[in-house]
Amino acid sequence: RNVLGGRWHVRLPLGNSGLRVLCSPFPSDFPTAVTIFTANSPAGAAPSVRPFFRYRTRQSPQRSLSLAPPTQRSASAREEEMASSGYEGILLGMGNPLLDISAVVDEGFLAKYDVKPGNVILAEDKHLPMYDELASKSNVEYIAGGATQNSIRVAQWMLQIPGASSYIGCIGKDKFGEEMKKNAQAAGINAHYHEDDNAPTGTCAVCVVGGERSLIANLSAANCYKSEHLKKPENWALDAVAKLHLVMTLVCLQVNHIGYTAIPISPSHCMWFLAYHHCCLFALNAFVSWIVFTDYDMHALMIVEKAKYIYIAGFFLTVSPDSIQLVAEHAAATNKVFMMNLSAPFICEVFRDAQEKALPYVDYIFGNETEARTFAKVRGWEIENVEEIALKISQLPKASGTHKRITVITQGCDPVVVADDGKVKTFPVILLPKEKLVDTNGAGDAFVGGFLSQLVQEKSIDECVRAACYAANVVIQRSGCTYPEKPDFN
Repeated sequence: RNVLGGRWHVRLPLGNSGLRVLCSPFPSDFPTAVTIFTANSPAGAAPSVRPFFRYRTRQSPQRSLSLAPPTQRSASAREEEMASSGYEGILLGMGNPLLDISAVVDEGFLAKYDVKPGNVILAEDKHLPMYDELASKSNVEYIAGGATQNSIRVAQWMLQIPGASSYIGCIGKDKFGEEMKKNAQAAGINAHYHEDDNAPTGTCAVCVVGGERSLIANLSAANCYKSEHLKKPENWALDAVAKLHLVMTLVCLQVNHIGYTAIPISPSHCMWFLAYHHCCLFALNAFVSWIVFTDYDMHALMIVEKAKYIYIAGFFLTVSPDSIQLVAEHAAATNKVFMMNLSAPFICEVFRDAQEKALPYVDYIFGNETEARTFAKVRGWEIENVEEIALKISQLPKASGTHKRITVITQGCDPVVVADDGKVKTFPVILLPKEKLVDTNGAGDAFVGGFLSQLVQEKSIDECVRAACYAANVVIQRSGCTYPEKPDFN
């Protein structure tokens, strides 16, 4: 397993006897941290990698390092072990990233931009100056939003495992784009945004007056995502990059045989410097069976290949249906779990053809009761009962028989409906006193995020729904799709 991130990783097999690693002075642009991993696996099996020791380099003379015993690993090392043991990049979301710009305003502000209290609208030209004015307010808050990104953030919060989730979407090269990246990073998401040169970052003005929110969305760059970005090697798979540079790098290293001897996979200047001056000294030594280096600029690689669960909100059908189809077919071919959301009635109506094309690949489909009824109506199903609709959706033809389709429909404060394997089951939601209800706008996104957080851990459907209800309950008691530092879910 390649461990990707902001470090180079040297992997060495360890015997019962101690191992000491010699580190000579490093070039000035060499990354500041070196992590040494142990690998214990049966012959021929994929290595099981565990962080064993981290050494932070200094510009100093040659030194000798001793490995600390596993019991002395730090909390951060244990977190990395969890990430590297199977959860790193396990969940991927693709969608329309919107930076929520939220501030308390007065009624005069709404009147100035012709916005009614409680409105949820798309921005027109008259609304465009609103975003900078909101950003200038002292009480402004920025939240990395958009339906899919909200769900991925909540899943990451529930998981509390560094690097477990990734996100792909399109933003602009502007201050709001930088704010988006900062917020996504703070949420623990490996966000790999395509940055459009011409369109500004998509934003959503959140105007709060007396506890009531008006939302004005300006999609902008979010509408510009193209499948060409998804097809780039750095977004799809590492294999092409590795194969392209492997021979060149081995020649640079003067390595005359491959096997398990030395496999540097980055052509960066720092890598070549280290490889030429250090690797050759011990890579061919008998006690070193294999080494993998990853450049600190390669953290975005293998996003799609690495993911085992892929979630996309239906809103992305309006932007890049061909990207959805690429990922859906990949998921079916590689036995991954592909999930979508109905998202809105107009998606079921206006974008029915694109939805129909993706549907055979969908293993889990989410929605609310209004969306489910619209889905049924546009297909000529003469049924209104949500349980019957959920069951019928779950039984629609699938492109892959590996996973059965499961339909999950929310109904506000009424029970959640789940259709699975020809049966329908309902789950009560967590009831909340009206005085504690703050904002329901992020409830659906949070529900999905909570569900995904348990699904990627292979928990039961009952447990997934329980986590989903918990996450939604937390979010509706706060402004926007936000949450406390740590979940209290047992």
